[in-house]
Amino acid sequence: MESSAFSVLEKELLDIKVKLIKQISDRKYKVTIPQGFDPNLILIKEDPIYKLYLIMGTTESGVIPFGNDYLFISNSKAKITFWKKFHSGMLPVKAEIDGHKTTEAYHSHLRTTPYITATEICTFRLYAQYTELEKFSVYSPAIQKTMTYILKTNKIEVEE
Repeated sequence: MESSAFSVLEKELLDIKVKLIKQISDRKYKVTIPQGFDPNLILIKEDPIYKLYLIMGTTESGVIPFGNDYLFISNSKAKITFWKKFHSGMLPVKAEIDGHKTTEAYHSHLRTTPYITATEICTFRLYAQYTELEKFSVYSPAIQKTMTYILKTNKIEVEE
């Protein structure tokens, strides 16, 4: 494999990511990494801001690591201006329980997170392919609706 130097954009993103990681280790952000899980950091540039998503990863077969997910928004100088924790804790979904295969997952949100999140969809798309799970649903007490994400169509259906 041949290596090459970072592009200007790659250097910028790496610099921003390093600065953000230093900040999110501050206790005020209450970032926790549960035992058995690893953080995945996804940085997105949206001029003039940056969005850093933190989602959990796992090497455990047959587990979709929902929950314990965060969003950090920073200015162009990598100073965090907003942050949010979407779920209060880990919600790992097992693809098989007592020998029975799971095809759908379901959980509810806090009122502060009324909709399915990008982190849930990303996590599901990453891990569902290794399971027989086809969809997951979220009940929102804030809007009193259930939303179901369907992997095959990459769409969300909303039920009253």
